[in-house]
Amino acid sequence: MRAVELQVASAATAVGTVLVAGTERGVCAALLGDDADRLRADLQRRFPAA
Repeated sequence: MRAVELQVASAATAVGTVLVAGTERGVCAALLGDDADRLRADLQRRFPAA
């Protein structure tokens, strides 16, 4: 499996924390939750090669 570099940003919003991740090809994930660390763990589970 080829390693992929993700650029990740998170921010607090009125509806919770949003985490957006992208590669050189575009957005690959937009997650919404209560905790940025949990969202990052979820992202790592979804993209283990990143």
